[in-house]
Amino acid sequence: MNKLERADWFNKALDIAGVPQWGRSASLVQSLGCSPATAQGWCRGSLPSDPVVLIQVCDTFQIDLYKWVNGEDRPTAYSHKAIITAVETLKTFEIDSEITLSPKQFAKMFAAILSASDTGNALEVIGQALSQK
Repeated sequence: MNKLERADWFNKALDIAGVPQWGRSASLVQSLGCSPATAQGWCRGSLPSDPVVLIQVCDTFQIDLYKWVNGEDRPTAYSHKAIITAVETLKTFEIDSEITLSPKQFAKMFAAILSASDTGNALEVIGQALSQK
């Protein structure tokens, strides 16, 4: 993300956080204790040079740090419990259906189950993945 894109993104994030456009820099100064020039720089696409301040801004205004810095969404991290549940679900399906999945099929279905928004529907996800072979 270039500086102009970052400025646009940051200002939209502040809009979502309810920081008014008029007097935006002053609002940042008041909320964070930074200098007016620093706040204006952020609104124009600069990043905080101090990582502690970077985190403080993100925490204060619910800003995605990873997106602000890299311009990309943070990759999803799954808990050990979610991973274990997905593997158990898939392995149980293999045993119950007496279908042996290839490593590629297993991996694709594992990813589908893990990213499914409704884990109770895991077997439906498996069925859909099998039909797309």
